Amino acid sequence: MAYFANIYYDGMSIEECSRRICKTLTEMGLTYRESSDQIYALVPMSGASWGEEMTIYFSKDYFSVESKCVGKLQVIDWGKNKRNVNNFIKIYNQMK
Repeated sequence: MAYFANIYYDGMSIEECSRRICKTLTEMGLTYRESSDQIYALVPMSGASWGEEMTIYFSKDYFSVESKCVGKLQVIDWGKNKRNVNNFIKIYNQMK
């Protein structure tokens, strides 16, 4: 089960926003890789899941943060994906 949220740029350029996103992922202790229009991060396995993949998609006015389970057989995420996205947003907003 995946969870996502949209965040508007609030006057920042995509480049500024991308740097802030990378700083946020680093602060969260996650490894990530960037492409031209997306950033992928891996959330390590825990007692509640086999791990999650967070993907940040860029569009014209906002970016989307999605967290989804890595394990193909995992049907219940125990709220982990929502916590991942909410934690990302909290740290991202503190990076101002």
